[in-house]
Amino acid sequence: MFSGSCFHTKREYQPWWTVDLHQDYYITSVVVYNQLDHCCGTYNVAIGKTASQSSNHRIYEWLAPTAVDGIVGNNSMFSGTCFHTTKEYQPWWRVDLHHDYIITSVIMYNRLDSFAERARNIKRTIGKSLDSMSQAGYLDGGLTTHTFTVDPPLVGRFVRLQLKGITEFFHLCEVEVMAYP
Repeated sequence: MFSGSCFHTKREYQPWWTVDLHQDYYITSVVVYNQLDHCCGTYNVAIGKTASQSSNHRIYEWLAPTAVDGIVGNNSMFSGTCFHTTKEYQPWWRVDLHHDYIITSVIMYNRLDSFAERARNIKRTIGKSLDSMSQAGYLDGGLTTHTFTVDPPLVGRFVRLQLKGITEFFHLCEVEVMAYP
């Protein structure tokens, strides 16, 4: 960032950058390079944090912390890297980030071995406390991997994913919370 080859806006709602090419061109691609010094870039703040879920399908495996262990594995329940609830009404999974972060996106990796369609009707909430959660997105259909963009970014310590209005098992193999301090 301090090399003099980057631009930086002030913190504002929907900042932007533009370039005038001075004539018409047939544009085939646009390549964007982000800063690599981690001064202000986003990163996965959920790795190793405290996670919980509404119920446990099995007592000793498929528990909530496996979704924030940083391992997507092969997206199989039997790889030991996924969480899994019992079949219940509106099951949920939650991570406590331990501090407030400016959250820009939540990336979910579903299991791909079977039953991927169970992860549907997902409501995402973010809050500074469990009593102040705000809805920050909703996904109707099923998913394999999905990125919820938080626009504008929200400040929060807790991120909860919940199946809305259905009775079902809930499972994902990894959840990444992209944010900056």
